[in-house]
Amino acid sequence: MRYLALASVSALLGLVASTSYMPEVVQDGGPTLQYLWGQASAGSFLNHLDERHGDAGQRWSNFLRTSGEDIVRTFYSSQEFRTDLNAKRAVRNGMHRFLRAVKMREINMIAFRPSPYEVRLRLARKLITSFAEQEKIAKQQASDDKLRAWGKELSLNTGYAGTSGS
Repeated sequence: MRYLALASVSALLGLVASTSYMPEVVQDGGPTLQYLWGQASAGSFLNHLDERHGDAGQRWSNFLRTSGEDIVRTFYSSQEFRTDLNAKRAVRNGMHRFLRAVKMREINMIAFRPSPYEVRLRLARKLITSFAEQEKIAKQQASDDKLRAWGKELSLNTGYAGTSGS
């Protein structure tokens, strides 16, 4: 009896740890990414966000349209789904629903229970993390472009062209 209680507590702690973990790139990505992650952890994948999320919601939908299908297909073509039995498992685990969602053929929420449908949770998190990484790169590039423009403006204003006078 004591072993059963210990196993139950251990399983519960594992579930809590797996649902509460949020990668740094998602944490740093701001409230929209954190919202998407929280929704996925609670069992909902959203392919469309309302106007409260502003440009970030539009970028999320655009990301899904442009990159989502490749991510979904790569995810479901992994070793885990390569046999006939596992291919059927992929379909059962939402492959077609996710493909329709990322192509915006269905504008809705994919609801799932995280515990028995951990494959769907992993895919939802993969899509969100990939978006967060793309957002981080875009922010860095924008910052770099801004610094280059500032440096160019500074050099033009001071007459310093960045070459030696020799």
